[in-house]
Amino acid sequence: MWRKAVKYYFSFFSALCHLVIALALGVYLTNKITHHWRWQALVHAMKGRVDDSAVYPISSREQLAALPPRVWTKIDQQQPDAEGSFPRQPTATCAFDRKRNRLLVFGAEVNENPPDNTIHYFDLTKLRWENEYEPDPLSSYFLDKSEFLVAGFNLNHPPAMQVFGAGAFDEKNDQLVIASSVKREFYETRLPNIRIHESISPTWVFDFALNRWYAAANATDFRTYSVAYDEDRNVVVGFQPYHIGEWNGQTRSWQKVGSTTYPAWNTNAVYDSVNRVFLLFGGSNLSNEVHVYQAGGQKSVKMPTPGIKPPGRAAVPLVFHKGIGKMVAIIDRDNYAETWTYDYRKDEWQHLSDSKFPYNVGMNYCLEYDSRNNIMLFVSSPPMEQTAVWALKL
Repeated sequence: MWRKAVKYYFSFFSALCHLVIALALGVYLTNKITHHWRWQALVHAMKGRVDDSAVYPISSREQLAALPPRVWTKIDQQQPDAEGSFPRQPTATCAFDRKRNRLLVFGAEVNENPPDNTIHYFDLTKLRWENEYEPDPLSSYFLDKSEFLVAGFNLNHPPAMQVFGAGAFDEKNDQLVIASSVKREFYETRLPNIRIHESISPTWVFDFALNRWYAAANATDFRTYSVAYDEDRNVVVGFQPYHIGEWNGQTRSWQKVGSTTYPAWNTNAVYDSVNRVFLLFGGSNLSNEVHVYQAGGQKSVKMPTPGIKPPGRAAVPLVFHKGIGKMVAIIDRDNYAETWTYDYRKDEWQHLSDSKFPYNVGMNYCLEYDSRNNIMLFVSSPPMEQTAVWALKL
């Protein structure tokens, strides 16, 4: 009798394990197929354009200031053959250069051909896109003497990499800080003669005063996580689930300052300069909790937030809006996106029902605040459609 029971026991768990493996494989393959560009091209051809919003004609700062309030307005959309045009990359990071009044974009899906490793600018004075340099071909990629993967025929550029929320603009030192790393499995197939050490991940810094990149060793990798710039202390702070680090732009070095924060990846973070705290929201666990971190603390703290909350999502576009003193989030719904604001002092979310975005934004780290024009800027486009810049005035 007991032998029969043991046989049924192992048969049951064997079948259960095979079912779990089959389901996991099915989910993995489905994700691979639906995210492949050919699948997206097929869906795009069958459904037509997702975004057919007209571009609002803007030719001066005065017109930017006169945008209709609480309405997402498309102020620019690239043309395929235009100078500086590029496809929007969901794993790119964005920052805002207040000194030069322009939006910065860096980072790419590394399976693009050719890989995109340049800095893209949307100039709010000229109202057009420009590139710092042309993306470097794979033939120029090499390991330097520090065994960093570098690009460009002068070996002075970072390689194409996914950045997610791991980029920030250091205003004090006039630098774009990229605390990310390369995706080794991508380069192993395309650069078989170069042995890439994934553990060697420098922090890349573009110095605008000197117009050049630097690679800092002994770095902390925040790829798939997030960093934000503390303008009161002039440091970039990075958040991993079990590591909080500070980047000093003058010494170009990281220091661990905390041990525990948001327990997920695909997170995003902003610095609330009114209350001098960091706010974290959105992650792979699809939680709708806000976590707060204050400089000097060892860990972040979950806010209780007793009232209404937006749905939990991963890789949520976030920005701190100084004009209203609140964090702003864009949250996907069924076939559109909602705009929400979060007031840290009141621990309160508000849904801006009249500021609906016309389509799902997906993974996006390109929501920024332009203090000069008191508007938010959002770089977005559906798959297979031209990169657009949207503006919202609150």
